[in-house]
Amino acid sequence: MAPSRAVAAIVVAAALAALPAIHAAACEPYPMRWAAGVTCTNPENPTTGDTCTQTCPVGPHNHAAVPEVHCTAAGKWNSTAVGARNNCVGPAGCNHPNGLPYVTNGYWSCYGGHGLAGSVCELYCDTFYQPTFYGTVVTTNDTEVVCQPVQPTIDPDGAFSWSKVVNAFRCDRPTGCYDPPLAYPAGAQQSSDWECSDGNLVDSTCALQCPQGEHAVGVNKTSCGWSSQSGKYAWDATPGSCVDTVACNGDTGFFSDYELADCKYANGTAADPVPSEWGWQALWAPGVTCASSCYSWDYDPVTGEKATVPSVASVTCSVDGTWSTDLSTIVCEPECTWALGGPETARRASEGFRDFSFGFEIGAVALVFLAGAGLPVF
Repeated sequence: MAPSRAVAAIVVAAALAALPAIHAAACEPYPMRWAAGVTCTNPENPTTGDTCTQTCPVGPHNHAAVPEVHCTAAGKWNSTAVGARNNCVGPAGCNHPNGLPYVTNGYWSCYGGHGLAGSVCELYCDTFYQPTFYGTVVTTNDTEVVCQPVQPTIDPDGAFSWSKVVNAFRCDRPTGCYDPPLAYPAGAQQSSDWECSDGNLVDSTCALQCPQGEHAVGVNKTSCGWSSQSGKYAWDATPGSCVDTVACNGDTGFFSDYELADCKYANGTAADPVPSEWGWQALWAPGVTCASSCYSWDYDPVTGEKATVPSVASVTCSVDGTWSTDLSTIVCEPECTWALGGPETARRASEGFRDFSFGFEIGAVALVFLAGAGLPVF
């Protein structure tokens, strides 16, 4: 029995060897094998059972409608969807490319996703630009769009679209003056120095408002209108600017015969010196007016008032740190004139008398000192 079995096995093996070989069917290389996100098990020589898959990028279209294809026993691919341009899709929503159209000089701000079902978006424009819809100026609130079903009562889970035509929105710059830009558009934040009636728009009037510690230099009021000279809308005057305010030095000089007194602001309130780095300096803020008061020991015997008066009664501190009159030019003069020589002679006579009086007093002091020391005075 054993030999018979052995012979039978040999016969079967010989019969099988005589059968034609069975090979796996071959497919043509997948046509989209090199597309972005496509991966194939055997890109160049695919056979039965080999596959190609697609991975979609992160974004609104983040998954593949047909994620995989394979080579069949018949040597054909069961589909060519993988790698196709429209194979990457997003969830239900308004799948406009990138969710919403790009808007020059503006951007969309959304909550609920860009283009997803139920998302709400508004258009915001850059500085000096304003939103328009079919060319008509609108507010930011008017740019709100909602991604909603096309037929909400019939097919709420079907096609979606935006509540408004999003491609009709633009960010345009209104007619106005922008060189230099004095203020932001009407309704937006004003600039730090200028207050305008209507931003940079035509017929807007702007006034320069300097903060405390600064003052205006140049033109402090200008309006936007058509300029025939430049051929465009422009400000009717070159706008000024705000610069740091400088205090005035109230030092009248060591040998001066007058002082600044009774300093007041324009509204009549008393003014105090501005704090200075050096304590002995008397600095006064712009707008302060001080009276000139003479150092005179000569009094009118009738009125009892000083017999000399300053050549300039008062001085006012300007915003550039200078007085309305140079302090070094102010002199004290006699209040009355003499019959001979006129005011100049009177002034010189007064000065001579003052110098004589001063010399006499010095001499008297010297005599007292010598007498006290026991020294001869003559």
